[in-house]
Amino acid sequence: MFSMRRIEMEPEISPADISQDIDGNGGNHGFLEAFEPKVNSFEFILNLVECYAAKHHLKKKSRWRTYGARHFWEVIAFSFAGTYKNACFLERNRSRHINTLHGCPMSWRTRYKGLEITAREAVRRHVKPGDRIFIDSACAVPRMLLAELIKQRNALKDLEIVHFLTVGGEKIEREFLENSEFFRYNVLFIGDSLRPAVNDGRADYTPIHLSEAPGLFASRRRQVDVALIQVSTPDRNGFVSLGTNVDVVKAMVESANYVIAEINPNMPRTMGDSFLRVTDLNHFVYSNTPLIEYELEKSPPEIAEPLGHYLASLVENESTIQVGMGKAPAAILDFLHDKRDLGVHSDHISEGYLDLINDGVITNAKKTFHRNKIITSFAIGTKRLYEFIDDNPMFAFHPFDFVNNPINIARNDKMVSINSALSVDLTGQVNAASIETYFYSGVGSLMDYTRGAALSKHGKPIIVMPSTAANGTISRIVPCIGNGARVTVPMFDVHYVVTEYGIAHLHGKNIRDRVLAMINIAHPNHRMNLLDSAKKMKFIYQDQPLPVDNEGNIVLYPYQYETWFSMKDGREVFFRPIKPTDEPRVQELYYSLEDEARIFRFFFNKRFFPRKDVQADVNIDYESNIALVGLLGDEPKNRRLIAMCSYIRDPETNLGEIAFTVRKQFRNQNLTKFMLQYLVRIAREKGLRGFKGDILWDNQAMVHIIRSSGYRIHGERTPDGGFIFSFDFKDKVE
Repeated sequence: MFSMRRIEMEPEISPADISQDIDGNGGNHGFLEAFEPKVNSFEFILNLVECYAAKHHLKKKSRWRTYGARHFWEVIAFSFAGTYKNACFLERNRSRHINTLHGCPMSWRTRYKGLEITAREAVRRHVKPGDRIFIDSACAVPRMLLAELIKQRNALKDLEIVHFLTVGGEKIEREFLENSEFFRYNVLFIGDSLRPAVNDGRADYTPIHLSEAPGLFASRRRQVDVALIQVSTPDRNGFVSLGTNVDVVKAMVESANYVIAEINPNMPRTMGDSFLRVTDLNHFVYSNTPLIEYELEKSPPEIAEPLGHYLASLVENESTIQVGMGKAPAAILDFLHDKRDLGVHSDHISEGYLDLINDGVITNAKKTFHRNKIITSFAIGTKRLYEFIDDNPMFAFHPFDFVNNPINIARNDKMVSINSALSVDLTGQVNAASIETYFYSGVGSLMDYTRGAALSKHGKPIIVMPSTAANGTISRIVPCIGNGARVTVPMFDVHYVVTEYGIAHLHGKNIRDRVLAMINIAHPNHRMNLLDSAKKMKFIYQDQPLPVDNEGNIVLYPYQYETWFSMKDGREVFFRPIKPTDEPRVQELYYSLEDEARIFRFFFNKRFFPRKDVQADVNIDYESNIALVGLLGDEPKNRRLIAMCSYIRDPETNLGEIAFTVRKQFRNQNLTKFMLQYLVRIAREKGLRGFKGDILWDNQAMVHIIRSSGYRIHGERTPDGGFIFSFDFKDKVE
């Protein structure tokens, strides 16, 4: 197809010379027509260049001149192979593919040819019956070696396949499971494809915190005979990168009796504690197979939007975040675009982070542990993610015993962990691993990050889940974890639980408060049953009500009325609709009032505020009765109730009767003026005509606020020292 005729040339060789020598006519068209791009085109063309140098007996000095610009020849070679993108890849990483020996270029495969082996030879020579085999996980599964294991199954029996996480490789797993007389899986986390096998007894599951998994194998308590992994191509110093998965792989490589790697140019070269010397491998198999791509599913919009709203409210600027696996946690990343200077310390990363990085939301600039770095252990996604992390110094990949160590997690101030659960009971016990006796997933990183975030300064461990399963027929909030289900996180380790119906802050709360908080975020269709169960278990008062509308339907919390207000002194107050769980806060507010304030609020010096009286204030329908509370504090768990306002609609006049309460030390901060205007806005949306009220004339501060409200006031003083007023929203004073 082409000739290698001898031509006369000067020792300094030009690109045109090589091109002419290959094709015979000064061009490369004949070459390209004769050869379609192959996996080994690059290597083949480089060998042509090397052969040419040897053929023409170039001296050492001339070889240096010939190959001194070897990067140019690499790009030419890749161009011949029709892979311009790979040529550009070499532009960034030219030293990774070519090494020199005595001044001559030499491909890494030539340099390490003594280690290269075929997949067939690797399995035939080094895998023995009864061996324990570790297989690289997630998107780094070495598919050529796995396929060869299956082909040679008749010569292999009783193999134990140790695996961390399975995604997207269902065909391979199915073939393994169909040959269970030869292979038996032992997984550290249960993925979709292996879940039926684990529950049918055809595969094993080892429950373990991921932070402890590397130590299990490094200590050789579970000795691995052969580790089959996938790595990047070597750099000029002879190092390969573990790429997308460092997790437990580093410990496996360091402790296994034999290590065989698929070296794949498609594997990104990731930074951090991710490198091995090529000579640390017993053998390698060359593979150009595309990496497994996996897109994480998200909750549907009707669930994702309220979940994202509530979760985002818990993530402060300059927080460091970890978002676990699952549909519900994945929803949060789309709702963080208004945050600033977030950091990441997470067991894994996915494509959801990329837009936040590109938009300047994730900068890692304010992290207190490994500033300016995303600390992670494995990546799961598509080619877009793989290209982004390739040679990117923003990312540092480390093993699980470093990344998931609760002490290291806690070294990040404002650490926010967001992880999913299958169910949570009324006391806050979390089940994230099983559906009754059916194993569903595993311990994973949940406890590592729950405890790490709890130990962090201003940290927040969050459990997130939809309120129901099976199209709304099953409540994920249950009376108690039972029927064989396993408690993954005990109630005393749980801080926040979030569903699409709200946030339950549980840490430090008594059982009654916990139960009411959990019922409040359950699906409305299941709240009454949960209330009845709680009463039977004597968790709550027997007369405890739930807020309902005029027709007896459970009402929904109107999160759209949440807002912020800046006081005169610059402090921010969070206003939101009142909740049944605010009962102790309201009770404490009333008891904090001085005598005069009690008289102004209740028209007499009220001494006691029993629970039954306060229940009427906190169990409202959010339609004819609206109440807002003002909370001061940086963190939800530490916020103090400092102000409260409400109206109750009079159906005869369609006017709302208003009331306000403010702690003494926060008066004269424009809080009441703000609350009045905000109540007007809500009342207009609800179709009210206006407001009315009754004020003691001695309460001149309140009289002044009403008269300066911007509406035409209709009022009169009463003989008993009161001031009765009303105003219509349409009678605004210009």
